[in-house]
Amino acid sequence: MKDLLSIPALILLASCATVNINSHQLTNTPVKYESLLVMMTHAEDLFYEWDEENYQHVFFGKFNDLDNDAQRKSMGNSLRRQFHPNRLLFVNDYFPVHKLISYEDFGSTLQELDFDAILLVHTRAQWLQEDISDGDLILRPNTDKHVFLIDGQSRETVWMGKVRGYGSPMNDFSDIYNRFSKNLAQNLHQQGFIGKAMPMF
Repeated sequence: MKDLLSIPALILLASCATVNINSHQLTNTPVKYESLLVMMTHAEDLFYEWDEENYQHVFFGKFNDLDNDAQRKSMGNSLRRQFHPNRLLFVNDYFPVHKLISYEDFGSTLQELDFDAILLVHTRAQWLQEDISDGDLILRPNTDKHVFLIDGQSRETVWMGKVRGYGSPMNDFSDIYNRFSKNLAQNLHQQGFIGKAMPMF
């Protein structure tokens, strides 16, 4: 009976996605931000700092491209739920999809928005890992991301993290996004950058 009772718990454990964050706090005096502007990209080039050169390589034609529009929406939904009640704005709500936006037009639009910091989610890789179990093909979703928290006034990076997410055959990418968002909100709260999250379900 004891073994039978443990089966649901084992199934639940096996179905959970795992997300590890290697984070770096870059300021000795963290500020609690009331609102974050979320920006997502899948660029091959690495992001280093907020300037025109990085915009051209990492964001131009990439933060609002059509190919990754559905993935950005799914990730955005997860961030909204897991960061609640912290206020999030999404840069894609202010620009048309699949249209090239100049650095000047991008900057002028951001100047009109009310936010305290920028949360940059840079997907470095996303793939389905193929395994064989009892002769059957199973797929496990995985992702690697770089995340940066950038002060809205100084445009200096105050926190950064490398994130790796692993899923089970029972997971899809939305499960990875939910776990990623939950762990990210907890990490930023623990380091004093945002208020405590109370996820919506």
